[in-house]
Amino acid sequence: MAHPMFPLLETFYDSKHRAHVIADEGEALQPLRARTHSPLRWDERYTSYLRRAGLLPLAQVVCAGLPVMDAPLLTVFVDRWRPETHSFHLPCGEVSITLQDVAMILGLPLEGNAVTGMIQSDGWRDMVQAQVGIRPPEPPGGVKDRKTSGVSSAWLKENFNHCPQGAPQELVECHARVWVWHLFGGFLFPDGSGNTISWMVLPILGQQWENIAQYSWGSATLVWLYRQLCDACRRVASDSNLGGCAYLLQIWIWESFPVGRPYRGELEPWPHHDPESRPTVAYCWKNVGAVRGDPARRYMHYMDELDCLTQNQIFWTPYDRDELENLGLSDMCTRDEELWRSVVPLIYFFAVELHLPHRVKRQFGRLQDFPPEAISTSQALHRIDRKKRYTENDWRVKHAVPLGQWEQRHRMNPDSGPAHRHNHYKDYLWWLHSVSRVSIKPPRYTEPIEDREDTDDDDDIVDEYDDITRSGVQPERAPLQNYMAQQLGRLANEAGVAMAHASQGGNGGGHLRAFAERVRRSCKRMAAKLNCIARPDEAFAPGPQAAGTSAHAASSSRRTPIHYGQDTARTPSRSTTRTGSRAASRGKGIQSPQESEESDAQRGSGEEDPDFEVIGMSQMFDAPPDTQTQGESSQAV
Repeated sequence: MAHPMFPLLETFYDSKHRAHVIADEGEALQPLRARTHSPLRWDERYTSYLRRAGLLPLAQVVCAGLPVMDAPLLTVFVDRWRPETHSFHLPCGEVSITLQDVAMILGLPLEGNAVTGMIQSDGWRDMVQAQVGIRPPEPPGGVKDRKTSGVSSAWLKENFNHCPQGAPQELVECHARVWVWHLFGGFLFPDGSGNTISWMVLPILGQQWENIAQYSWGSATLVWLYRQLCDACRRVASDSNLGGCAYLLQIWIWESFPVGRPYRGELEPWPHHDPESRPTVAYCWKNVGAVRGDPARRYMHYMDELDCLTQNQIFWTPYDRDELENLGLSDMCTRDEELWRSVVPLIYFFAVELHLPHRVKRQFGRLQDFPPEAISTSQALHRIDRKKRYTENDWRVKHAVPLGQWEQRHRMNPDSGPAHRHNHYKDYLWWLHSVSRVSIKPPRYTEPIEDREDTDDDDDIVDEYDDITRSGVQPERAPLQNYMAQQLGRLANEAGVAMAHASQGGNGGGHLRAFAERVRRSCKRMAAKLNCIARPDEAFAPGPQAAGTSAHAASSSRRTPIHYGQDTARTPSRSTTRTGSRAASRGKGIQSPQESEESDAQRGSGEEDPDFEVIGMSQMFDAPPDTQTQGESSQAV
């Protein structure tokens, strides 16, 4: 049965929600695990072939070393991914990975032919043997062949991990092709199913090396990551995985957000002296400190941080910094910059996803108009995958419409258009918060804090929710902080109303006295909540434990490390059991003085919201309905 608040979400997701990251009571949290494979052993004899294919910058950065994946960090962003808009919804606005990020981080070409063609499962072993000279193993006798999607990474490493010294040129070239095949299947295009290296790209890699350079591998990498994010955000199993280029996603997060960014060691000098061999942005994250700790507590911390994130804390244009200028990036990073803001379908065989940079113009330093043009990401296209048997084997025919749109792609200067303006962006945020849910854990309450009903004891102002969150666990900071910000903004508006009445004489003193009383009660309650005490008779000042740590938190022996720069902070633990949040508790915006004055007469007695709905994790409000349409006509951009 569809949830009444999310009819479009249910239709799009086939009644599945991305809810496994916050498990039911008594279950352990299992973040998504990124599916990726370490590359085959690099050989300098492959360099000339990779240069001819236009893939040398990526190959050299990968061989220089890759950071460790942070699964809880990836998971909190998957939780905020919206297939309807191909963007992450955050309190600070919409953000997304664009073609610019693919080019700057990985150095892949954007211009070129779409990566598509024939996919014929019958006789795939013959095709592999013709391309690499060795036939993949057959299934045991009497066993039906169920492995038709590719070979295992272990099989490739067993046969091609080392190219013999003195090998003829033909054998070296064959090993170079297999190295690229493994890089593509295990690094750029892995799925979430296991250790399979798909053979789909092998016919393209079997062409002349110069022909390989004529394909848009950057757009193919991005469309595959989009598709994997769209799939991952609706997986609910405890052993769910994330496919796609997880390194691209993680480095993009580190570049743009202060959340989850590890300590970055001193950057080593670039080891290659060939003028055509220059690093990409990914090289900056070669030496980072691994973040360790319980995944459940790390997830809770990252979730809180993102829910409280403001626009001033994001690095909107991270590639403009001096460090990259001094590093001397590869020309491939900026060669195709005129495609960075192109609104166009991206194609990788059966997968077609829309690139919608017009929704995230601030990432290019441009003015974000709103509401942005509604362009459908197409349910029909999302339903196409390799699990279904299709009569069409040639995806150039099946996707003729988006393929034609890719061929007619629009190019523009990435700096064109009005520049970003802060005041205009604040108006955009007002709009976004009114049409979309931007926080995983919204404010717990919406009514004024001084109107909460007291018990018989005038000092007893800790309610049931406080008891639940503070009984031996770390409070969820984001709902509390957002609620406090809401209350302070409301009091600021009410102060303006009270001062206006006072200046008019008459009963102005009464308004001021009433306002002062509301401020007194509000401050008393906010102090109790922000002190994180379990009972009101406990001291507000910290005890023998470290300042800023509650009695309950200090008694816990478990800590979660959080890395921001060189220093390491530690936070109290948080159990994985918690109550559901309210769908209706989205929070009130800061009211105008007139609205604040009128609300005085409309406030209730502090009773619970009658429209209360319990929702699970990440069941976000949907984008406007016109962003999703049915049928083939939805392929048009």
